[in-house]
Amino acid sequence: MQHNLTFILSDETVNSYGFRVLTQGIRLEQFKKNPVMLYNHDETKVIGKWDNSRVEGTELKADAVFDEQDEFARLSVAYGQIPA
Repeated sequence: MQHNLTFILSDETVNSYGFRVLTQGIRLEQFKKNPVMLYNHDETKVIGKWDNSRVEGTELKADAVFDEQDEFARLSVAYGQIPA
């Protein structure tokens, strides 16, 4: 079973570093060339890819496509670490 969910990757609220990213200035060209989805920003744990990345209002959204062949990705979804 494939789990495709839409996530908000960024919005214009103040982040934990005390600044905000204005969505209208986001350029996605480089990101779309290699839209890997990492578990907790760990580049050794690729659990899928991002599809259909887009700006909607003040939010950057993308659809998650989990790697169903990867056991870590499957277990992360199955045990609720990533909502399905």
